[in-house]
Amino acid sequence: MDVTNILFQKGFCEIIYDDNPIEKFTNPSKFKVDTSKSYGGGGFFSMKNLILTQFINFTDLGLLNLAEYYKVFNISFDSKNTKLSCDCKLYPILESQFDYIQRGWTTFSDKLKCGTPQGLTNTSVPDIANKKSLRGKMICERNDFCPRGCTCYEQPINRHLVVNCSKAGLNEFPRTLPWFSNMTLHMDGNNIRSLPDVEYLDRIHSLDISNCSITHIASEAIDRLPKGVILNITGNPIREIPNNLILKSVSLGSLKMHCSCDVVNILTWNTYQNDNKNTLVYCQNYGGKSLQEASDQIREMCKDNDNSGIIIAIIFAFICILITCVFAIFYISCGPEILILYRTYIRRNSRRCKTNFENDIYICMDDSNWYLTKWVLKKLVPAIDNLGMRCFLPCRDEPVGERIEESLSTEIDNSRTFIIILSDIFQQEQGDKFKSRILAMGIDRIWHNFKHKPIKNIIAINFDNLNSGNVKNRYVKAILRSRVDIDVTDRNQKVLQRIIEILKRQM
Repeated sequence: MDVTNILFQKGFCEIIYDDNPIEKFTNPSKFKVDTSKSYGGGGFFSMKNLILTQFINFTDLGLLNLAEYYKVFNISFDSKNTKLSCDCKLYPILESQFDYIQRGWTTFSDKLKCGTPQGLTNTSVPDIANKKSLRGKMICERNDFCPRGCTCYEQPINRHLVVNCSKAGLNEFPRTLPWFSNMTLHMDGNNIRSLPDVEYLDRIHSLDISNCSITHIASEAIDRLPKGVILNITGNPIREIPNNLILKSVSLGSLKMHCSCDVVNILTWNTYQNDNKNTLVYCQNYGGKSLQEASDQIREMCKDNDNSGIIIAIIFAFICILITCVFAIFYISCGPEILILYRTYIRRNSRRCKTNFENDIYICMDDSNWYLTKWVLKKLVPAIDNLGMRCFLPCRDEPVGERIEESLSTEIDNSRTFIIILSDIFQQEQGDKFKSRILAMGIDRIWHNFKHKPIKNIIAINFDNLNSGNVKNRYVKAILRSRVDIDVTDRNQKVLQRIIEILKRQM
């Protein structure tokens, strides 16, 4: 429902919206409240038995807080038996209003109750405002890339995403997780034998892998974990501890392991951690003594060892590090280009799939470019429609009133092929900053899908004859450097014909 149907200056007696399929309040006309005027004239709205997935966004109306709402609007409501979705989408709307809600939610008289999520069923909005523990239940389930057997939900009060795979019967770490910059991962109670180096570890700020079967911890995995990560590895038969683990906040519990010169660093670390008493190391080869009790014997044994072995190990380690660095530099600088060329030429015919997507095509473009938008609407979209393919064009199909980033991410995830049209906005220091940010977010999401789902494809159209030297975005630069883009300015190429041929191969 448009908010202008309930928020207007003209006085009225009673308006009834009971038992209608109203799901949310929208503001397509970008209506702003004039705080110098009065609205409603003492009228009464009856809004019983509704199921609302989205509430009024007071900030979009130009109101700083609910106090201003009470001053301006002379309207009463009856929302008996109306249920509200109190998930993560509602949290940012109410976040700045909790203090005012605590003082009194008189307009809706405590009758507006939560229908979802399950943990907040029949809870009133004032109760949520008064109890921080209830705000933590304002979550949204995330099904994109959520591992099988796990539950994933976004929790805005802590600004993080929780991935709960506790006792899920897993034998290894998931390959991918939903995209979020701050995540909590519960992997406790699974049959996992090692902590590997997986790409999403740099986004994990709390990791619980207690009570698994872990014997090995990859040093690279520890390096990837962010500084200050909370790491719980208690209840695992760990055989050795990586040196770099001393830089993390970690609980290892009680360990029984073979103590040698290689664990001298653990002696120092264990002494450092002794105040917390969260890690105890017992030496099996010294009669089960604790590391502190066996420390003198270990030091004497290390002194007698031949240093030549250490020198050889250092030289070998240096060579390995050098080789690794060379390959790492090459992969970092050319990784996206290698993937694009591999998927374009080597696996070209292996990406045909019968999987159904909501959109066959998603077009990523700068819709503020008039010439580009005209070409897309007059030429490209009709050509796609003639193929009978479903096309999502943000400037035409994006739902009104929804969060842009979330809406576009959902449409990208539900699309089979991405057409990226490269124009001047992708060049450094050019274009509207907001539009550039939205396009960059879209490119990152498209690349995330392309990288992790081989059935998906990218078609790049170079509309403004860009070259890689003038482009800032890493993935757009990779497309141009790989020379797989279709150049619109090359009149010898039949651009639409080439695009149609590529699309037909995927049908």
